[in-house]
Amino acid sequence: MLAKKYRVRKNSEFKAIYQDSRSLAAKNMILFVRQREDRELKIGFSVSKKIGKAHIRNRAKRQMREMVRKNFNHLKEGYEVVFLARKPISTASYQEISRDMVNLFKKSGIWHE
Repeated sequence: MLAKKYRVRKNSEFKAIYQDSRSLAAKNMILFVRQREDRELKIGFSVSKKIGKAHIRNRAKRQMREMVRKNFNHLKEGYEVVFLARKPISTASYQEISRDMVNLFKKSGIWHE
């Protein structure tokens, strides 16, 4: 699990990121990226009720969080990131989700080897 200092938690933070960010899309999710003034990285996950019942939404969030946890050292600091799940994530495997997330990180420029 991500430490609290790395999480986007408040609704006002999510709204600010949605309004003042650039977005990139993949099959299973949309990535919103906004640069921060300080050097911290903050990550948030959003899964709408349109995706499915609670157990499906929770599964999607768990898989996205796990992928970020495993690859946290590859992410650059100084950004706010929000992942918004799309409908196909309800049937996607962990490998598909992981592949989409890495591709979005690379497209956005916050991934380093």
